[in-house]
Amino acid sequence: MNASATDMAIARKARGWSQEELGDRAGVSQSVVSFAERGKATVAVHLVNYIRQALDLALIPEPPQPKETETPSRRHLQGFGGMSAEQRKRIASMGGKAAHAQGVAHEWTSQQTRVFGLQNGCRDPERMREIGRMGGSKCKRKRNVR
Repeated sequence: MNASATDMAIARKARGWSQEELGDRAGVSQSVVSFAERGKATVAVHLVNYIRQALDLALIPEPPQPKETETPSRRHLQGFGGMSAEQRKRIASMGGKAAHAQGVAHEWTSQQTRVFGLQNGCRDPERMREIGRMGGSKCKRKRNVR
């Protein structure tokens, strides 16, 4: 038990309050009061300060918050998350070419394509033919504007 925890318990007992009553006054649960009085490190500083404020004790300074940086953390720069869209596209293309070279790439038959389209909500055969004629080209799908 550290000095901060000791003075909270002494101040509470001097007022004749139970841990539950102190918790009600501080806006925290009785278990938080118990942990704080025993000096448990799991209690956040701001919760301890709520209790100390209810007891009219000096507040504990909170540790400084880490500054927001404009550059992402190292963790976010690893793997595909750290690559540009062009790099990801190039790697995916290399994988596709390698699969075709090894003969393990899936080749869709027209029957498979038709069944897949029907199973996944495209009931418009003309739209399916239009998509098929476009092949892999980039285009924007026309939207029905009301």
